Amino acid sequence: VATDGTNNYLYDQLWKLCAGPLFHLPKVGEKINYFPQGHIEQAIFYFIFYKLIKFFRIFTSMNDELCQLKPIFDIPSKICCNVFSIKLKVCFLLIYVETTTDEIYAEISLLPDTSEVEIPTPRHENNIQNINYFTKVLSASDTNKKGSFVLNKRHAIECLPLLLTPSQEVIAKDIHGHEWNFKHTLRGTPQRHLFTSGWNEFSKGKNLVVGDCFVFLRGENGESRVGIRKSAHHQQHNIPSQLISKQSMYHGVVATALNAIKRKCMFVVFYKPRLSQFLVNFDKFIDGVDRKFSVGSRFLMKFEGRDFSEIRYYGTIVGVKDFSTHWKDSEWRSLEVISVLFLL
Repeated sequence: VATDGTNNYLYDQLWKLCAGPLFHLPKVGEKINYFPQGHIEQAIFYFIFYKLIKFFRIFTSMNDELCQLKPIFDIPSKICCNVFSIKLKVCFLLIYVETTTDEIYAEISLLPDTSEVEIPTPRHENNIQNINYFTKVLSASDTNKKGSFVLNKRHAIECLPLLLTPSQEVIAKDIHGHEWNFKHTLRGTPQRHLFTSGWNEFSKGKNLVVGDCFVFLRGENGESRVGIRKSAHHQQHNIPSQLISKQSMYHGVVATALNAIKRKCMFVVFYKPRLSQFLVNFDKFIDGVDRKFSVGSRFLMKFEGRDFSEIRYYGTIVGVKDFSTHWKDSEWRSLEVISVLFLL
């Protein structure tokens, strides 16, 4: 995995922690199925999000848009590809970058399986090191303008330098490489580990709100990193709608993939956590097809809750059909389900 041209293990680990535990990032050399419908769904989501506020309106409108859009090119519903390279990046606003954000994405280069180009084998990292990390969903006191950040005692002991004086300075870089200084102290009755000075500046700089997730990690070399995972209801989507239409987004995705198939050349996709997972491991896909899901089959799926906790939905398949009449025999969103129970 390349990280903006460098080999930075701590950056990679911070990126993955910010992406979340349920996000699957393919590996270089891995064989996958690329689903254009899912890629289009990611692009359309941004266009619709800019205009709509309530989630159920976004979801309904997005489904309507995807069902109605008709391909202007004859393209398969899935394309078998090999992963050629991966770059972990930050500040994803599709084609137009307006401001600096902490949103992350992976720039993945794919080669259609028909290509004769040699696929690289994954390189072993030489600077792998043990890390300690913690994540915390922010409370009202954490985001108070005059407040401080309360650390769990175990997290402070495992992830911070040993506190031998009343206070110490903790310096940590964010995903942009910017350094933040926090004053770590132990005080109060009962005593609590706190980030005091420096925390308010960080909170303001990152526009943190209740429900966002703070990420902290420390490598065995003593270097520290900080990151955030924005709550799903407060993610930044700053794409001015006048710059690009949903039609051009849609056709651009399809045309790029089709050109790669015909010319047997590489094409690039931007893969964003917490949106459509349109790259599926080939063996996992075949295993799913072989199971022959039918009406009445039961299923168990993992999702990320509002507080970033893992939620398991248990339900029943009530329909198997094409999600869109314009994409015949496509497995994308082909199962209609009803959830009957969820387990934390």
